[in-house]
Amino acid sequence: MATTVTTRQAATLLHLSTRGVRDACEKGRLEGRLIEGRWIISLASVKRYAKPT
Repeated sequence: MATTVTTRQAATLLHLSTRGVRDACEKGRLEGRLIEGRWIISLASVKRYAKPT
């Protein structure tokens, strides 16, 4: 099972736009790394973001 997702995959899982996902990454709300101009996002952080406490 993958431990990371793309911006598009995260957007689908979170019902957000890809811009919303990139903003969340830039603000540190989602854990991700910018690699060659593309965000690679932790699936665990997507799951946490989907279920705020």
